[in-house]
Amino acid sequence: VWLDELRSELAVHARHWIAITGEGSAMDGDGVIHTVAQEKSPVHTASHTGAMVRIAQIAAEIGDAAWKGQLAGMPHEVQRAVDLGDGIAAQVNGVEFRPVTHFVGGGPARATALEGALKLREATHLVNAEGHDVEGVLHGPLISIQPGTPVVLVHQAGPSQARMAEVDAGLREIGATVLAF
Repeated sequence: VWLDELRSELAVHARHWIAITGEGSAMDGDGVIHTVAQEKSPVHTASHTGAMVRIAQIAAEIGDAAWKGQLAGMPHEVQRAVDLGDGIAAQVNGVEFRPVTHFVGGGPARATALEGALKLREATHLVNAEGHDVEGVLHGPLISIQPGTPVVLVHQAGPSQARMAEVDAGLREIGATVLAF
């Protein structure tokens, strides 16, 4: 049903503009695509995920995305990530996320690293966090990483995987607290 509605919206408005916002938003009308209910939390995890899914759906409809067939499995993957929550909490228990936490990702995982840093800042209000792509962390930020500095590595299969493994090894040699996912 949602796909037919999305196709209908795109057919009417694709030449103009599209705005993606949450349900209950003051934005309404032609070209406005709603996702989930507006959140009270400053972290906006559900609304951000909803917006990213809508963007993927739109890209798949108007382009020739090789991953289009994978969208049907998205609810399962989101549930799988939610189910990992307790395991991840156990991994990070006792990690001091100060004075700064670095997030690093390569390829498409770069966006996840940037978002991870943003979410940590939003959730804690006390922790400085920075997101980097795998090459970018090597050209400047790496010099500030000391023993015990927390670094979250977002690994993703693909061309950047070998470079991420090199960064992982280097960070462990420095003595950084490496959390790899």
